[in-house]
Amino acid sequence: MNLSRIDLSHTYDPDAPVRATYRVTQNGQVITVFLVIQADSIALWNREFLLQNGYESEGHRNLSPSTKVLESTGQFWRGRISFTASDSENLLILKLGGEFNFYFDIPLKNGRVVFPHFYPIVQGNPNVTSFLSSNFLTWNVSDSIHVTSYTDNFPAADAPMEEMKALVPTVEEDSTFIQDSTQFLDYHFYTFRVDSTSSSSITLLKTPPYYPTFRLVQELIGPMKYITTEIEYKTLLQSSRPKRTFDEFWINTYGTKFRARNSIRKYFKSVEYANEYFTNFKQGWKTDRGMIFIIYGTPLEMYRTNTAEIWVYENQEFEFLKVSSLFAPIFALRKDKKYEKEWYKEVGRLRKGE
Repeated sequence: MNLSRIDLSHTYDPDAPVRATYRVTQNGQVITVFLVIQADSIALWNREFLLQNGYESEGHRNLSPSTKVLESTGQFWRGRISFTASDSENLLILKLGGEFNFYFDIPLKNGRVVFPHFYPIVQGNPNVTSFLSSNFLTWNVSDSIHVTSYTDNFPAADAPMEEMKALVPTVEEDSTFIQDSTQFLDYHFYTFRVDSTSSSSITLLKTPPYYPTFRLVQELIGPMKYITTEIEYKTLLQSSRPKRTFDEFWINTYGTKFRARNSIRKYFKSVEYANEYFTNFKQGWKTDRGMIFIIYGTPLEMYRTNTAEIWVYENQEFEFLKVSSLFAPIFALRKDKKYEKEWYKEVGRLRKGE
């Protein structure tokens, strides 16, 4: 099936009736996908799997994978599916059928690199997120795990009308070590390999246990870059009393404590979703997709191709170019001056509490 013609905006819709997250591993020819499905009633959704060469492929084959249920409740299903695929079959499609059909794409490679055979385990279950909120991390293998540490000191994303920069950021290693009882540092990201020379690895961003939400005022100030002026943002960053300056900004902008409180709740709920959907080796709010989501919300339509992701809004359309990196795929916004007018209009709408 040509998945590039199917609207996948439910992937980024907090109100979607069903949601799926996953982790892919590969051992030889056998691919294993750990899958988590959440819905109001799991029993209402039928699962089908399709395997094909890419997003724009017209053909596919129906798959009947070996399935093991790891956990199942009325609203939650965790399972493991295993199957073999040819070298050209790079995309698994999960079709969840209920009153309507919802499709979820599961790429089987990171660019040309296959996923590793090992996977992280947190609290007894395979970790299917790209962030790690616990120091208690184990693996499904007894091999020594080689770890490289990096600091997530990336800035916020540039506005959509700014000039495009290098698509793949330059990072420097903090340290390398063999995992033992090391305490991972918050807001550092780590690559894990069983062979230090392997191109196949797992990248996880270490976060506090409450992530994807934020609790500290220092965490809350960062995402405000998207709705503040340069002077306002600099004042927030340099304040010797950040909590007071934070409160003053919201009250002065929205007029009353009541309106400020509601606006804070609404804005940082969008930041939370951005962290949940778009975290890779960066916090989700720092990514191009996170920025657009925070300001514009869930796209009306969203399409994926082998090389890009397209978001459609009422008066705007954004294209994110898919670029492979050592850590995870990067979706870089194709920036353009044409976005300037609508961008400031949306920011102004948010600052008015609309």
